[in-house]
Amino acid sequence: MATGQNFEEHARLLIHPDTSMETRLQMVRDIRKDLEVTYTAEYFRFLQCYTKSLFIILFGITKPQFYSNAENKIRYIVIDILYRLPHIEVLRPFVNDILRSAIRVLINDNEEIALQCVLEVS
Repeated sequence: MATGQNFEEHARLLIHPDTSMETRLQMVRDIRKDLEVTYTAEYFRFLQCYTKSLFIILFGITKPQFYSNAENKIRYIVIDILYRLPHIEVLRPFVNDILRSAIRVLINDNEEIALQCVLEVS
């Protein structure tokens, strides 16, 4: 995953039109695997760089899927990343957008991803 110095570049590559779904899948897996950055001073910068890209993935690049494929896995991992974000003061400016996104996904997505959204909202 990207370090604090290149979050922006990594987030840009994540939503670049030429990035394949398989590459995106690996990138979101890397972000989820390295979420310990959210327990450092880089957390706010991480949120600034990645929240918009994650929302673009959910609502612009991928569509709800009702069978297992790379797109569905990406959507699930993005929701999982949002769910795992530590609920501390730094997250406050992003909470409304995260909750709106979770509710939108909850209404439109498949059961597996909707259940993950229920966890996020609760």
